[in-house]
Amino acid sequence: MRDSSRKRRLPQAKDSAVSLELGVSLLEASRSLGPAYLPLGRLRAELTAWLEGRLTVAGFGTRPQVPQSTAGTATVDYTMGLVELRATFRQGRTVRPAVGVGGGVLLVRVAGEGTPPYKGRDGHAWAGLFDVSAGLTIALARRLAIALEAHGQVAAPYPTVQLDGDEAARIGRPALLASLTLVTPL
Repeated sequence: MRDSSRKRRLPQAKDSAVSLELGVSLLEASRSLGPAYLPLGRLRAELTAWLEGRLTVAGFGTRPQVPQSTAGTATVDYTMGLVELRATFRQGRTVRPAVGVGGGVLLVRVAGEGTPPYKGRDGHAWAGLFDVSAGLTIALARRLAIALEAHGQVAAPYPTVQLDGDEAARIGRPALLASLTLVTPL
């Protein structure tokens, strides 16, 4: 007979208060551009039993292209950094949901190619980044977990890509980021 008063404790993903996450993210920053795949790294620090802080860095990924126009085209490159506070639930369980808020910076670099007689120009813009997130951390073994997350982001002031004076892409108004990472304690 099974004792229903005892809840089964499942493997924890980490033993220490600090964890490292490495993985990939998918950023949809503009309706005019395709998605960008960005390598992603995070450092998690458990502040209390239900609150954690995180530092996230993503970049050096694929470069979506602005659709061709009579003036030319452009490729866009993203790099971002975030500081987040997250509330975590179900400590010590196999599946742990979390929600969070964060802020940081977004660097957008653009490489333009003009169609003659137009000339291509390169440029970059920095923007503040505001983020809300929800996700799950799923323990695979005692010292290994997988994290799945979705983020909604807004950049301010939002960067734009212009071709011949016309706005070809508006970036970060809003943006969606999905990530898949492996988590291990340090």
